[in-house]
Amino acid sequence: KFPQADPWPEPRFVPRTFTEGQKNNPSRASMEVLCRDVDKWNPSADTYLVFRFGLLDGTWVDLYGATLGSNHAAVVAALEGIPFNMTPAEAEASVFTVDTDSEVTFLDFVPVGTPATHTLPYGGVWTSTLTVSGAKVGDAVTTNFRAVYPANTSVVCHAWVSADDTVTTRWIHVLDSPFIRPIGGAVNELVRSVTTGALTIAANSSAVVGTLVITGVAATDALIVSDKTTTPAGIFFTAQKTGTDTVTLWGHNITTTPASGATARDLLVTVLRNQTFTDVTVTDPYVRVCHRTGSMAVTVQNLVDKINNHPDLYRSVKVMTPGDASFEVLSVPVGTEGNGIQLVARMAYLGSPAAPDQSAQQLVYMRSAIPANGNPLPFVSSAQAPLVGGLDMPVNAGNGTSQIGLTGMTERLPLGAMLQDYEFMCENPLGDNASAVKTSPAGPRPVQTTMPLTARGEEFERFTGEPGLSIALSDAYTCITNFT
Repeated sequence: KFPQADPWPEPRFVPRTFTEGQKNNPSRASMEVLCRDVDKWNPSADTYLVFRFGLLDGTWVDLYGATLGSNHAAVVAALEGIPFNMTPAEAEASVFTVDTDSEVTFLDFVPVGTPATHTLPYGGVWTSTLTVSGAKVGDAVTTNFRAVYPANTSVVCHAWVSADDTVTTRWIHVLDSPFIRPIGGAVNELVRSVTTGALTIAANSSAVVGTLVITGVAATDALIVSDKTTTPAGIFFTAQKTGTDTVTLWGHNITTTPASGATARDLLVTVLRNQTFTDVTVTDPYVRVCHRTGSMAVTVQNLVDKINNHPDLYRSVKVMTPGDASFEVLSVPVGTEGNGIQLVARMAYLGSPAAPDQSAQQLVYMRSAIPANGNPLPFVSSAQAPLVGGLDMPVNAGNGTSQIGLTGMTERLPLGAMLQDYEFMCENPLGDNASAVKTSPAGPRPVQTTMPLTARGEEFERFTGEPGLSIALSDAYTCITNFT
């Protein structure tokens, strides 16, 4: 005995049957699958990539790929309806999650050469569009101003993805307050508090009630005085610049009664000044788009977990992934039996189809698939293929389909020792499911017509023997010298 091909496991000889010999068979059928373009696995609420597993009992199990949210809910609802009629638990077990946001890609726009400049008037807005390939509506966008002349903190720029591959930028020269306070060092010169002394103001008359020092106050500034007294009682106040950095406060009695020794007042004095408005020059900004996309590795892991825990699949296949965009399907049944498991990748549609079914071949490549002509297809994926590579372990005693003890087949003997052929519990090497002696009007006949009878017309079996029936095999080492 020797292996029929290089990948075969090492031959082993066991004293019993094929079926027992296969229990330790390390060979399992498999299929390596390469995946790509995760964003096309569930591009809409109507289109889904589906993996189908054809099992040895003739049943099929479908797994639908859907993104979380409305697409997931739509396919689950469809599976619970006619014609699938699945229970909620069965429908959920038939859907794996297609990832949409586990990976972040930065897409940059950098002006080429000298950036374009634009004049932005005070209070004005300037809008432009930039092409950033791969940007999608909803992506976050950050900008770098590059340059603003003259420097002005009142100029802002913001950007957003207005359409696929298109970023809109908008410069805004913000309308500041039309007034600013005079420069006053650490002292807040915009609003000053002051308390007057006891007021003495004649009826229908005015009088100076105090002075303030406000650094930088100008004759063109506007001065506003507010009285914090709850009941003003007919007296109001004004302010006027009367000297360098000096403001004089006036009280005005508008009643017919003199104010003599009236209660002191708490006043607030505000200084307002006109702003100088200027245009600024801006340039095209740097733009960075934070594009979130689905991870093929995460999606494959979701699929692997779903298959390995599916109640109808875990007894037939096991799946593993190295953590990238590929996975391998292994049959649970050993040997050639696992070659009967089918794997299919196709597109399924809940509504009107948006693409032909064979588009699944562009997303999933069954690397191990071998066509009928025996040549692998390097650039075109099969839509359906069986698992391949399962090999039965070479053992003696046929393939385990016979229930009787057949003898006389010398090729089933192990090398290296002499044994009586009838010492083996043999199995039918012809694989015709024979299990008993057939009878006919002509008399008894052997199960295997290609096997001779004894001289008396009997089948060979343990208690049948005559001269010449002892058989010895050797591996060229003389280890047996007595055949008695």
